[in-house]
Amino acid sequence: AVVLCGMLMLTLSQGTRFIDIARRQHDRVIGGMRDLDDADRVIRWLIERADPGTSDNPAIFTGGPDRFALRSELPLAVGPPSGRRVLGLLAVDATHRLVLRWVAYRHVSDAAPDAASGSAQDAAPGAARDIALVSGVDRLECQYWMPAQRMVPGQWVSRWTGAAPPKLIRVRLVFPPSAGRSWPDIIAAPRRERAFE
Repeated sequence: AVVLCGMLMLTLSQGTRFIDIARRQHDRVIGGMRDLDDADRVIRWLIERADPGTSDNPAIFTGGPDRFALRSELPLAVGPPSGRRVLGLLAVDATHRLVLRWVAYRHVSDAAPDAASGSAQDAAPGAARDIALVSGVDRLECQYWMPAQRMVPGQWVSRWTGAAPPKLIRVRLVFPPSAGRSWPDIIAAPRRERAFE
């Protein structure tokens, strides 16, 4: 009976140890996915609320292969002043963080941040603020949907400059192979008409 009780206690202790290890690993994986899920929501929000502009106030959207800049609205997730129009740049900085750099949009004095050149540190004018969305990102890959024109079929292009945002934007977060992380491509469509203000 004593041997049987000892074996039962040993089995139970090993089972609880296994459950504890599995729980900690699950928490680590879920915690690592939470920041990616939050970044996905912020990126979609920015793209879907990109200001399409008007004839008096053209859209601000410049896209490069590894960053894009736009006039949009801040999501609630990044804090005040949520809902206000901002000039924003999404890029990976020198410390491998996916960063949203933004400055409040002032129609008369701001110019478009340049996504084709520069970095997240120098892209937006004025009192810019940085929000780190994800750490440990190797690079950001951006593509823009160019609709079919005459005899040329629609295709994804790596740069965008124009009077309006592209019809679709595809964003891919690339992590180092050693990180063991991945996330599906984010594909979102900017709005085509200006919301009532």
